[in-house]
Amino acid sequence: MRSSFSSKFNRREPKKKQIKKQGDFFKKAKSALFDGFFQGSDFYKVEKFVYLREAKNYEEKAVKNLSEGNVNKAIEEYKIASQLLKKSCEEGDPELAYYTSKIADVYLGCGQTNLAVEYYDQSLQQLLNSFLLKHEPIFVCYHQLAKCLIKQNEFGEAIYCIKECLQRVGKVESEEVAQDLRISCYKMLAEIYLKYEKYDRALENIEKISKEDVKNSEFVLDYGLCLACNKGDYNKGMKIIQKFMEKEREKFGENSFMVGIGGLYMGKFHMIKGEIYQAEREIDHSEQIIKELLGEENKFIGKCELMKGEIALKEGEYQKGMKNLMRGLEIFEEKDFELGRCYLNIGEIYMRMKKWDLAVENLKRGIEEREKLLDGFEEADGEFLLGNMMLAAVYGWKGDVKEVVVYYEKFMEELVKMVAEKCSKQPDFEAKQ
Repeated sequence: MRSSFSSKFNRREPKKKQIKKQGDFFKKAKSALFDGFFQGSDFYKVEKFVYLREAKNYEEKAVKNLSEGNVNKAIEEYKIASQLLKKSCEEGDPELAYYTSKIADVYLGCGQTNLAVEYYDQSLQQLLNSFLLKHEPIFVCYHQLAKCLIKQNEFGEAIYCIKECLQRVGKVESEEVAQDLRISCYKMLAEIYLKYEKYDRALENIEKISKEDVKNSEFVLDYGLCLACNKGDYNKGMKIIQKFMEKEREKFGENSFMVGIGGLYMGKFHMIKGEIYQAEREIDHSEQIIKELLGEENKFIGKCELMKGEIALKEGEYQKGMKNLMRGLEIFEEKDFELGRCYLNIGEIYMRMKKWDLAVENLKRGIEEREKLLDGFEEADGEFLLGNMMLAAVYGWKGDVKEVVVYYEKFMEELVKMVAEKCSKQPDFEAKQ
C-alpha cells in the first residue's frame, strides 16, 4: 500500500517537549547577571571556552584529513568535535547542529547517502528545536537532505524537503543566495516530476528556472518534451529538440553523447504520434552512438531496449518485444523507474497471449516496483492505475471475482484521484467551489 504522507514526515517536525526548553534557556539567560557569580559562572565560562577550542582543533584536523583524502579519519574527528561542542553549548543552541551537518556533508561527498540522511536529519532536528533566529542553516539543511533523498529515489520525501526549503528562502537577506537556492530547488522538482511523467508540473518548474536564469539550457530537451506531452504542441517541441541537436553536432560532431540522447527524445515524440518507422530509426541511431561511447551495459541502452519493446508490443510483435524487455530487466536495478515499466509491459504481452498466470506474475511485480517509487508521493500515477486495471481484467478472465474486486477498487481509487487533480487545475474549478 502507498504510505500516508502526513504520518511519514512527522519526524521532520520539532518536538514539543524540546521546544519548551527554549523558554528555559531564555530564563537562564535573564537571571545569569544576578546569580551567575554565585554559581561559579566564571569557571564555567573558562570550561566552555576550553571545550570550544578543542572542538575547533579537531575541526582543523578533519579539514586537513579531508584535503589528504582520509575521509574516515576526518569523520571521526568531526564526531569528536561534535561531542566537545555539546559540552560547551546550552541546550537549544543552534551551534549544536554545526558539526552534525559537517559529518553529513562528508558522507554525501563520498556517496554514503544513507548516513548523510541520518546526520542531516539530526542536524535539522537540532535546528528546528533551537532558538535560531536566522533561516539560512535550516533551509540549507532541507536542501541538502532533498539532494540525498533524490539519490535514494525517495522522491515523495524529497518533495516535502524542497517545499520546506522554498518556504524559508524568501526570508534570506542575500537575494543572490536566495536565487541560487530557488533555482536548485526548481531543478530538483523538475527532475522528479519528469521521472513520474508529470509533464505539467515539470514544465511549471522548468519555466521558473528560465525566469530566474535566462541563460540556463540544462532542461532544453525536457522543455520540448513537456510542450508536446502537456500542451500537445508537438511541432514546437520537436523544433526545440532539433535545434538543440544541430548545435551539438556543430560543436561536438555527429556522434556526440547529447546527439544520442536527443535522438531518444525524438524517438519518444514519434512513438507518441504513432510514427513507428521514424521512432525505430531514431532509437536505433541513438543506441549505436551510446554503445560506441559507453558500451552495452548502461541505463541509456536499457531505455532503448524498453522503447523498442513498447513499439513491438503496439505492433503485435510479442516475441520481439519480449526479447527487448527481458534485456531491459538485465540492465535496470531496483528503484529504477524503468524496471517496473518493463514488468508491466511483459505482463501486458502475456495478457494478450492469454497466458494468465504469467501475466499475473509480471503485472504484480510491475505494480510492486512502482509502489516503491510512490511511497510518500501524493499525486495520482498513470502506471499504477494502468497496472491495477490490467490485473483486474486478467483476474476477470481467470474467473477469480474476489481478486477482480481487490484490484478494481485500487484502480478506481487512483482514477478518482487523477480526475480530482485534473479538475482542480481547471481555471473555473475554484470559483465553482
